[in-house]
Amino acid sequence: WDVTRSSSSSSNPGHSASILDSAPSPTFTNPNPIPTETPSHSHTTQGETLVEFKGHSNFCFSVKFSPQGNLLVSGSFDETVKIWDVRNGECVATLPAHSDPVTCVDFNRDGTCIVSSSHDGLIRIWDVATGECLKTIYAEGNPPVTFVKYSPNGKYILSGMLDGKLRLWNVMGKFASSSSQDGSSGNGSVGGVSTGSFGLKSDRFGVSTTQGRGGQC
Repeated sequence: WDVTRSSSSSSNPGHSASILDSAPSPTFTNPNPIPTETPSHSHTTQGETLVEFKGHSNFCFSVKFSPQGNLLVSGSFDETVKIWDVRNGECVATLPAHSDPVTCVDFNRDGTCIVSSSHDGLIRIWDVATGECLKTIYAEGNPPVTFVKYSPNGKYILSGMLDGKLRLWNVMGKFASSSSQDGSSGNGSVGGVSTGSFGLKSDRFGVSTTQGRGGQC
């Protein structure tokens, strides 16, 4: 969507089912920009659809732009990860990533690697240029993974799992190692960890849970 045509109170139609994720572009701009002046009678506007990405056989659960803004990665319930050219909407790579729905995807800081997670309990790191799987990571007991996110420096991956634990993985070595923190805030298991985030300039992170006893963080 071209957000330059959207006001704070506008909505962008176009989907026929629930929206599960959205991502802002870091650098991509409309090659045919629309004049900034708007008609005096127009109080709200709707964003313009610039590109549509079609190719998954089931609904998408996660999308992320590359840091350069030229690529988009998507993870789907069809168990695949797809990489897209933002300019024309073409799929440039399809990764047969997992054996269960893909729950989350993310780029590293320079856009050379992608991390994906799935209900199959696996976290996989992919080379964007070759499509090669560089690492496969899993926790003891193989709990389903609900989200993954690269740290700002690209050295760590934060993951949330349905065992209620938040895990921080060091992925710089030959083998990934992890430390974990219970997502229950000391009150016993409250369900799976649904999301987490790093600080903008550090590798400190926060977490919230919505499954089980929802609303805790």
